[in-house]
Amino acid sequence: LAIEGAERAPGRAATEALHAALDALRETRVSPPVHGDRLRACVPVPKAERFVSCGDDGAVKVFDARTLEPVMVLRDGGNPVTGLAVSPDGAWVAGGLADSGTLVWSLCDGRQVLAVPGRAGAVGSFCADGSRWLYLDADSRPHLVAIPGGEETCTFGEITFHAAVLSSDGRLVAGIQQRGPARSFDCSGPSAAVLA
Repeated sequence: LAIEGAERAPGRAATEALHAALDALRETRVSPPVHGDRLRACVPVPKAERFVSCGDDGAVKVFDARTLEPVMVLRDGGNPVTGLAVSPDGAWVAGGLADSGTLVWSLCDGRQVLAVPGRAGAVGSFCADGSRWLYLDADSRPHLVAIPGGEETCTFGEITFHAAVLSSDGRLVAGIQQRGPARSFDCSGPSAAVLA
């Protein structure tokens, strides 16, 4: 059910389909993954019959969507992980920590590839091929970095955002500024150029 829902409805709708499937499992008395007192996020992995979950126990786990058996533990505890973002190519997952910062793992081998200071719970946005990732630091400044290395690929100067998203091709960033209007930027060069 969760896999079919994720295939039919990408993005937020896929997450809602996965939550509906977990609710259905609870009704049939099959035990869904538990993360301490609270499951914070449950996100399908594109092109795989898997999902990633996190919660108040600080763990981040990858599950087989058919059997609900864990297939990989990316993080085994610590500060709560409050949100997840999986790259559209299914290669990477970012987890936002409750106290601040974001971790990025490879979904191929489970290794942590990046740890960046960031806003509490923020997970950022991946481009479609998973090669670039946009995140906001603790001061709400955007950073566009290469994955897995973390090298900054485009700079934004002193701009701060309340929220921002990366286009699927990794060249455009749209964001709502902390103080000022919504803006879009061309990030195909080393410095972001304001488009609107």
